[in-house]
Order: sequence, then structure tokens, then C-alpha cells
Amino acid sequence: MAVPFALRGPGFILDDWFTLYFRRFQGVLWAGGHGQLAARPGAWLTYLLEFGLIGAHPQAIYAIQTLLNVAIAVALFRLARRFVPESTALAIAVVWVVLQDHSTVDHWASTTPSQVSLLLLLVGGLALVTATDRRSAGVLAVALFAASALSYEATLPVAAAALFAVPWVRRRAVPWRLATAQLVPLAVTGGWMLAHTQHHEHGWFSFGLLYTSHFGWGITSNRSVGIAVGFAIAVVLAGLAAGLILHRLAPQTRAVLPLLATGVVVIVLGTLAFARDPIDPIALGDRANVVSSIGAACMWTALGLLAWRWRRAVGAVLVTAFVVMSAVARNQRDVDYARAGDDTVAILAAVRHSYPVPPGGVIVVGPAPILHHDITGLIGEIREATTAYTGDIRYKVIMAKDKAAFDATPADRRLDYRPFLASFSAR
Repeated sequence: MAVPFALRGPGFILDDWFTLYFRRFQGVLWAGGHGQLAARPGAWLTYLLEFGLIGAHPQAIYAIQTLLNVAIAVALFRLARRFVPESTALAIAVVWVVLQDHSTVDHWASTTPSQVSLLLLLVGGLALVTATDRRSAGVLAVALFAASALSYEATLPVAAAALFAVPWVRRRAVPWRLATAQLVPLAVTGGWMLAHTQHHEHGWFSFGLLYTSHFGWGITSNRSVGIAVGFAIAVVLAGLAAGLILHRLAPQTRAVLPLLATGVVVIVLGTLAFARDPIDPIALGDRANVVSSIGAACMWTALGLLAWRWRRAVGAVLVTAFVVMSAVARNQRDVDYARAGDDTVAILAAVRHSYPVPPGGVIVVGPAPILHHDITGLIGEIREATTAYTGDIRYKVIMAKDKAAFDATPADRRLDYRPFLASFSAR
């Protein structure tokens, strides 16, 4: 899955350039920015190793991301195997790998802390299962959960719920005093991160797009196909709900309900941390699905098992269709992110070529941001990106928000990137 994008050529986009700017002008130790150490210590360490030590080498960083994804898939398989048959656990891991509801985690260098966070969550889950089976205190599991949240806070609600859910599933009994004691370090972790957060946006998460991001056009290469897929899955889920209420589900159907329910719970809990973050979980925003994508993988696997057990031939066709749909979507994401990275380098090179000596005023680049299925490399103020690329702190550059704003800029401060994109593509 990772090889085609490696051959196309990963590039840096958006926040990557801020990190490269910090590395160049504040030193390797502060590649993640000064506020990162208090807000997300795990992310600070990740950026130190990733951007600080590796530096401006996108292929090398992409190799690290790929290895992390391999580790996540293995950890997911090992954890799932403690609760479901081996074949089902393998299916969940494979579905997570091919499903495109978390494409930023596969393509965007700045999302590496979320990968580290997810890996620590899954390994912590394994440690918690072992501790539960041995009736031990689970100190290692709690430490891993806390480290996970300190890398990316999205894992905190799932980790907290796991302290109670895992003992109930494994032993049909919850050690309330122990679980409550284990919860205290996670509560302290959450309080610390809330007090030191670097995010002060006002708004709400786009909950209306959550279903679409996992079961609609968020996982396809075509919006019309995505709408059709989303409608079909909604019909199936509604039928299952009705059958459950009316007590008319066959035993083989009831057998997949626990996995389906687990997926729903993980999606909900995996989204809670973003409730007050005005983000759309689509395209560049699907980084918010880093945890909920595990829940979606569980649900897709449950639906696949349901189809397989109902009619094996039908199940085989649907599974094949799912894999093809995901592969086509993955190819589109590869192309979009590669183009966004190329656009960025071309635009920054155009600024340096057109203004070898930075002018006194602000350079406006346009006519508008370049979007590839809502994936873009540069938007808004791009001073840090220009400085990181050129090494000259005197540049003041912004990307025009639209053609009207671009046309309103004086000609001597207006840079049309289109001729440079054409020549860059030709090379």
C-alpha cells in the first residue's frame, strides 16, 4: 500500500513547513515549537526525532511513517486476537490498512505524533489485557495510555473507557476501586493537556460528516460512489437495528453484533476529544479519525462477516468490491498529496525566482489556493514556509484566499504561480 506513494514522491505541505522553520531558526531541540513541550510532550519528542534529526528529507520521514503504520497494524491484530478469532482479527487489521478514512496518517508528515499515540494506545491495550488476566495493577498499561494521550489527546477517552471495559469483557466483573485508581493518572494527564493546549479555536466538530468520513465519500475516490456506498450501508445498519428491536435476527447475524457495537463505541469515543475543534473529518481533516478509524475497521469487518455468512458468493463479491474501492481511493490520495507537495515546492521556488531580494511589502501569491480533492500544500500566510525554503527571514508572503483578493493586489506585489507550475511539471 505504501510503495506507490513512495515512488510518486512524498513532499512537505502546510504544517510541515512550520516545523522545518522552527528547526532552522530555533534549533533542532525546538523543531516542534516552544509550546509543544508543555502541550504534547510526546509530539515534541516525535518532532525532535522526525524533523529535528532527519530534517528536510520527506522520503526518509515517509519511511518512518510507513514503519509506524506497520507496527500499528501488527499491534491492532495482536490486540483484536485477544477478543475475536484469529481470522477476524486479521481482517480488522487489513481493513484498517486499506480503508482511506485516515489518509493523512499515511501521507502527511506532521501527523506522525498521532501515529505514535495510536500505537501506544494499542500496546497499552495489550498490556491492560495481560494485567487483567493476571489480576495485577496494570501500571504499565496506564503509563502507556498516558504517554499516548501526551502525544495526541484523541486517545484519552478510549483509554479511560478501556480501564472498565476490558475487565468486564475478560472476567465479566469490573474491579471498581482499581479501575478508578487507574483513571486518576489519565484524568491528571487530561487536565494538564487542557491547561497547556495550543488550540483555542471556537466551534464544534463537524459531527454531521462523521458517518460520511467512514462510510461515504470520505473513503472513496468519487463523491457519487461515496453517496451510494453510504446509503447502502445505512440501509443495512437500519435493517439490523430493526431486526434487533423486533427480535428477528438469525443467530449468525447476532454473532457479529458485539463487533459492530464495539466499532460504534470506538468511533464515538475516538471523536470526543475533537468535540470543540471546528474540523471536518474529511480530506486533510481526517487526521481526526486516527482513533475512530479503528472503530470503522471493526464495523466494516462485522459487515463483511455478515455478508460472508449469509451468502459466501455474495460476501466474496462485496469484499472484492470493498478492496477495489479502497485501492482506487488510495491511488487518488497518493496523487493528490504528491501534487500538493509538488505545488508547494514550485510556488516557493517561484517566490525566490521572482523576488531574489525580498521587497519591503507583502507578496501575494495566487490567484487562489490549489486544491486536489480538498488537499492543498499552502494556504493563508506562508511566510514560515518561504523562510524555511529560502533561508531568508525577510520574506513576507501570503496565499490569496480567492481571485478577487489576488486581483486587488498591486501588480509589483502580485505573483501568479501558474506559469511556474507548468514549467515545474514539465521538468
